[in-house]
Amino acid sequence: MKIINLAKINLISILFLMPAYSYAQTQLSIGQLLTKKEHAQLKSSKIKLNQEIYDIIPSNIPDQIYLINDQGAVGIGETVVIITEVSQNKFKTQASHILSLSDSIEYYDHMKIVHIKFKNFSQTLNAYNQLLKIFPEDNVSIPIQFSQPKLR
Repeated sequence: MKIINLAKINLISILFLMPAYSYAQTQLSIGQLLTKKEHAQLKSSKIKLNQEIYDIIPSNIPDQIYLINDQGAVGIGETVVIITEVSQNKFKTQASHILSLSDSIEYYDHMKIVHIKFKNFSQTLNAYNQLLKIFPEDNVSIPIQFSQPKLR
């Protein structure tokens, strides 16, 4: 399978080219562990994100996408980019062009964290790739949730 460089291709074009399987729309859930056979049946595109490679499948949840790791665990990627080890001033100086793309930005200067929310996953991936060119890869991430919180 070919790994897609998202700096060159946006997510919308990937999703239009990728077959939308009803299995993915109705059967996948956060935290689910797919067998190798089930994983192989999902003919998806692959992306490199947060230093790992994931299969991407459209989600029926707005502003989210299914991400399946190489062990077959199903997670959800949200429309958020988090940057660590950066102050508000440094972010505004080095990445001010991201401000216009974002839906909202929260600065946690005491922890040196910037939390950026976008309207859709395509914008999120675009900003993620731009931010990787500015800040170290270890400091830029898109959160992926592999389990649902449960009340005890």
